[in-house]
Amino acid sequence: MVNDTTLRTEFGNISQRFMYKLMFNFSDFAPNAQCDVPINTQRKFHNMLSEIIVTLYNKPEILKLPLSKDHESPGEANKHPEWKKDIVKLEKELTLFFAFMHQAGKTEVLDGNTLTINNKRFNEVSIKGICKRGFTVKDVHINLMNEVGFDCIKTKDETVIKHNDPLLFAAWQLLAQNSNNTYKFAYGLYNDDISYWLRRIEKFGNLPNGFFDKYANVFIEKGFNVTKRFGVMIEYGYIGEVSGFMVNYDPINKNDIRFIIKNGIGFKAIAERFDELDDDVKLMIIDVSKRCNHCERCGASGSKLKPGVKPFTIIAELNGKKYAVCPVYPKVDKVWWHGDFNADVLDTILKFLVLQEKYGVNWKKKKS
Repeated sequence: MVNDTTLRTEFGNISQRFMYKLMFNFSDFAPNAQCDVPINTQRKFHNMLSEIIVTLYNKPEILKLPLSKDHESPGEANKHPEWKKDIVKLEKELTLFFAFMHQAGKTEVLDGNTLTINNKRFNEVSIKGICKRGFTVKDVHINLMNEVGFDCIKTKDETVIKHNDPLLFAAWQLLAQNSNNTYKFAYGLYNDDISYWLRRIEKFGNLPNGFFDKYANVFIEKGFNVTKRFGVMIEYGYIGEVSGFMVNYDPINKNDIRFIIKNGIGFKAIAERFDELDDDVKLMIIDVSKRCNHCERCGASGSKLKPGVKPFTIIAELNGKKYAVCPVYPKVDKVWWHGDFNADVLDTILKFLVLQEKYGVNWKKKKS
């Protein structure tokens, strides 16, 4: 759906910035060939989901999404508290709408070219993480469905949804019933293949085609598992018992494509062995660590040291220069942007993650 040669960075309002994330995540059509629903019909419903997202990008007022002015530095959301509230509202309203479509396709009664929702029963449905007290079919949901070609009428007792192509509902139900996640449904994923998304990350991240497929095998050989997470943001990465590596795209952040180490578990033990590390890992340790400023908050969970206890500072020497490394507060959310991420960086990250698995394992056992 995103056909831009470069990713957009300027938007007419905050809703467009948010919807662009969904446009980026929306799948290339890949049908479920192991079913009775014709492929052309699956494609038609896939196109309709795409049309819904594009419609919301161009007309966010249909779903009463915020029209607040976009900010040039989205990563600094804390400086714009009202803007941050809008982000929360956007995620809530979009999730409720797609959950409404997902749930209706999974559970409601289909008769020919008509899908009928029992409003009372629908209101008793709860979905973990989305709604605790049941669904309410909102008027704005009906308006949006009508905008993209459905004929919807809501009464006190039921909501009736019609379309002139009765087979379209079969594709709706197929996608809904095969999706265990609302956003897998919203992105039109008839299967779990997100290679289309990885190719987009590679394209816009200036990485070679197939980069992540190659590294998946490398990480698997080292004992890591490939993982995918679906939400308003898709995340892909390689996860071990202790830590891992993730990539995502989020234009809400100042730098949109992000490559992230999951946590800093085991960092202190790794830094204490600084002289034993490869040079590239040493450079990374210097890069991600905070310098000791004698705050003396080296105790558990950042508590102040007891009188007489020396700080845990590690003096690391590299290329003739000494660094006072704080092992307690590494930048565990260290992020590489697509401008400075490449194979060499990921090779170093892999070395660091292997060390985390080795030296962070006791923390994992203690916490479990």
